[in-house]
Amino acid sequence: MDLVTGKTLWSRPHTAYYAHSQRFDGIVELEGKSYFLSYTSPQKVSCADLESGREVWSKTVGGNRERVAGVRVDEGKAYLLVARTAALERSMCMIQLDLKTGREQWTSAQMKGAYPRDWRMAKERMAVLADIWETRNAGGRVLMSVSDPTLFCLDKETGQVVQTLTLTPDEKSPSRSRPFRIEATDEMLWVAYHDRLIGLKHADRPLPSR
Repeated sequence: MDLVTGKTLWSRPHTAYYAHSQRFDGIVELEGKSYFLSYTSPQKVSCADLESGREVWSKTVGGNRERVAGVRVDEGKAYLLVARTAALERSMCMIQLDLKTGREQWTSAQMKGAYPRDWRMAKERMAVLADIWETRNAGGRVLMSVSDPTLFCLDKETGQVVQTLTLTPDEKSPSRSRPFRIEATDEMLWVAYHDRLIGLKHADRPLPSR
């Protein structure tokens, strides 16, 4: 819409599904052009030319048991965080796409038992804070519980999960000390708890494996 005249310049289908995702980068710029990324369904992300509204590419992932839980753009690449929501199959993976063409560059392995809570980009790594869902089938009923959250670190060039770290709450106040957010710089990962903040040097000192 033209903000001066109020004239509609173009329109295209869109859904407000992104409001329920972990993170969504909508309007992005690449090589002097502006693009608009949007969800057209829980399993589909589209990229449109912001000036004309023309669809440049779209990407559909999985089926009814999967959804795009977040989209981020970094250095000409789009990263889709895809969550598998079936009760006994909870996991997630990352997909890297070329922002200009939508062509898939890599898909990470499934991070088993994981469900995304927060995620951040660093220079060479990306970090995902996830709840670990423990499930078991008892008498036809699925029983689920959330154990200690885990921090997954992926290599941005290959999508390989290179580090994991289990984040255990304080035994004295577990309900108040579960990690709920992360921030990332080129050298550090910061994990925010309700009652404390910890820093991890993911470049100089590898994170311990689970």
